[in-house]
Amino acid sequence: MPTMFPDSLPKPIQEYLRGETKVFEAFKSQLSKDWTVYHGVNWHIPSDKYHPQRDGETDFVLTHPDLGVLVIEVKGGTQIVYNPHDESWRSIDDSTESHNIKDPFAQARNNKYQLIDELLKLREFSSFNKDNIQEALNIGYGVIFPDADRIVGTMLPEAHQNTYYTSHNLHSLDKEMKKLALYYAQGKSCSPAMALAAHNALTA
Repeated sequence: MPTMFPDSLPKPIQEYLRGETKVFEAFKSQLSKDWTVYHGVNWHIPSDKYHPQRDGETDFVLTHPDLGVLVIEVKGGTQIVYNPHDESWRSIDDSTESHNIKDPFAQARNNKYQLIDELLKLREFSSFNKDNIQEALNIGYGVIFPDADRIVGTMLPEAHQNTYYTSHNLHSLDKEMKKLALYYAQGKSCSPAMALAAHNALTA
């Protein structure tokens, strides 16, 4: 069993975030003890010349002392539809009501870079910058659709089959998260020491 933060989700959150709760419980029951799983990670994003200051949140951050760091976005809905013509995403719930949702891959990718910004503030990574940290530290992102068995529509190039998971994968997340981390490690000279440093720094 991995180390979970929090150890369990309060009942109101379980009822409100049913998709995330399903993934939370799957991580808790399937991942090995080497993993640490953070749910609902919040951060404050300062303003810049393009954006005002704002708050951000990612659904899950996973750390592993050998494999590195993964940022995971979860989207509920029994059906997920992507329209390539206007690049829109929709989630259809149990009652067949359709909801517009944000691009989950853009969310996960943006949260990965925000996490990198947070890591660069730590002493362990002070010698790195945004350009070179990903060569030393394996850090990637993925999307889980826990209630949908497939995605309808022509997928974006970034939505590689190695980076997203449906209800079919929900019972093999330990294997899938290892594969996801190894996918991002391809072609890089990532340091196991940096993976351990990130794991320890985020756990501290």
